[in-house]
Amino acid sequence: MRGRWLFLFLVICGVNLAFSRDFCDKLQRTKVSDGEVIAGGALKSSDGTTFKNGTFWRDGKFWWACPCLNGPCVRQCYTDLAIKYNVMTKEKSTRIKIWDDGVEKEVDMEKHFGVVYDALCYAPTELKPDIEVFDEFLMYPNGSIYFPHPEIPAEHRLISDAMYCLIPIDEENQTILTCSKEEEQKQPSSNMRFIIYPVFYILSAICLLLTLIAFVLTPERNSFHSKSVACQSGCLLVSFLGLAITYLTGEKSNEKICVNVAYIMHFFLMASFFWMNVMCIDIYLTFSGSMLQMHKGSFRVFSLYAWCAPLAFSAVTIILDKNTNDLIWSPGIGDKSCWFRDFWPNFVYFNGPLLILLTINAYLFGVTVWRLRQKLKETRGVLRRSDSQVHNRNERNRLILYVKLFMLTGFTWIFESISWAVGGREEYWYLTDSINNLRGVFIFWFCVLSDKTMRYSLKQKFWIEKKKKLHILTKVEPQSGANHTSSTSTVV
Repeated sequence: MRGRWLFLFLVICGVNLAFSRDFCDKLQRTKVSDGEVIAGGALKSSDGTTFKNGTFWRDGKFWWACPCLNGPCVRQCYTDLAIKYNVMTKEKSTRIKIWDDGVEKEVDMEKHFGVVYDALCYAPTELKPDIEVFDEFLMYPNGSIYFPHPEIPAEHRLISDAMYCLIPIDEENQTILTCSKEEEQKQPSSNMRFIIYPVFYILSAICLLLTLIAFVLTPERNSFHSKSVACQSGCLLVSFLGLAITYLTGEKSNEKICVNVAYIMHFFLMASFFWMNVMCIDIYLTFSGSMLQMHKGSFRVFSLYAWCAPLAFSAVTIILDKNTNDLIWSPGIGDKSCWFRDFWPNFVYFNGPLLILLTINAYLFGVTVWRLRQKLKETRGVLRRSDSQVHNRNERNRLILYVKLFMLTGFTWIFESISWAVGGREEYWYLTDSINNLRGVFIFWFCVLSDKTMRYSLKQKFWIEKKKKLHILTKVEPQSGANHTSSTSTVV
């Protein structure tokens, strides 16, 4: 059943990858939510803007259009950037000054130019021509900007419409922000994250793969606890592989691949937290004295929950990503990076649900630890029996392991969320991010290397069985030699 759900999820991503297409760079495209195709194959938006055939394509219920393929264009900065500069972008028409054949003219921006709304801008820098003479500029009718100051190098005086964006302030004024090229903004060679983090991701993926192999090859694989840890490790394995791909390809990643890798990572990261929740429920029921103890059919029920819940979240995320353009409710995956667009979509579709799960897990663990202490006080005399001690020790060991996994998953996620929300210099968060990125190594240590039972089972599986085979072979070989000698003598 798990394989069917996973296959269905991958098919959805594959269909999205196969049928998506684009006609222009992501810096020069705009989303049209209410367009309709008219006679001649053109696309007409609700405000009357027309895009000729071959300059737009459909993506779910939305249309992507390329205003710059219809003629001269300008780019209006994305809303979050406008908010950063304390400017609310205007939706109504604004007038803009252009320099045409040595004459300054004032034109209606929406009528003279095609407008790319909510345009991306990497490393924005505000132009202040009223203060800085080097920022004085002229806008040409084709949308390019020219800096006339003689001390500016000739190759830097003219920039295209893709290298700046504007924020309308009122009907006659705009704030202009110059932008860097995407590859200049994030060069993997110049950013330590793109050098160090992929190594951590790959190392974590290897350790998680070893953890999976260890649980599959040992007798412990049949327990509820082992199956849960194996499923969580598998989810994190896929997630870390996705992160490694994202960081290794950097901003040069194909946009369709970038978006689909993000969808897959979102599903498996969510699933890993739901499996942590399953472990918490397991240990809570174990120490609760409840009649709802785990039995053979329990794993199927909880497996259905742990796979279907994140699948539902991912399905909603993909549907809304394709069919909404709201500042909060649209996930905006791929708009700015291979993840959610900004704080609110990330909180609504990822961090928010995980915060709820983390709170529930913390409550279950807290109650479990309290009940364990009460149980130990009440049964000290009974637990002197060896069988009771063994049973209690196994339960406590399982609780300790779950607590370690919870602390590792919960606290690293909290620091990851804080670093993402607060921001600041990347160097401040290298330590916490590195711990988070090395989760696979810690899981391998907690679940395999430091587990005496697991080490013994692996030793039995590989070392002792190998010695038995070698011992059998050493017995068989002399007998074979003797038989061969005897047969030779008989022939002679």
